[in-house]
Amino acid sequence: MSSIEKDFLARALGLGLAETIARTIQDLDRVIAEYPARGGERYLKRLHEQRRSLVAPSLRTIAALVVSMCAQDRLRARLIAPTFALLAAQRPDMARFYEHLNAAGGVFVDQPADVVAQSDVTALRVDAA
Repeated sequence: MSSIEKDFLARALGLGLAETIARTIQDLDRVIAEYPARGGERYLKRLHEQRRSLVAPSLRTIAALVVSMCAQDRLRARLIAPTFALLAAQRPDMARFYEHLNAAGGVFVDQPADVVAQSDVTALRVDAA
């Protein structure tokens, strides 16, 4: 894991990622437990796969959860945008999630990741929230 990926993860955790994962797992557990015996097997399998992906989340899963969290709270989006921009500049596969962050949080909508990564906003700290 690169230093940028570690910083992104640390900031995401500071914004409540662990709590979001825990709540989502609880929701999935409830849905799985209440799933009808005659329900579609494929859908139930998908629920179990989603749960497994949250127990050991990939960077892609983390990025998707961060975007979802930021859609609910624009301050979170502003706090993580600079680090997310650095991540997107380093990892092209994360650029799509960064674009979704812009759409969800209204952050730096017209600026590409490399411009945001070099901006003064990189001085923002998660603990300032």
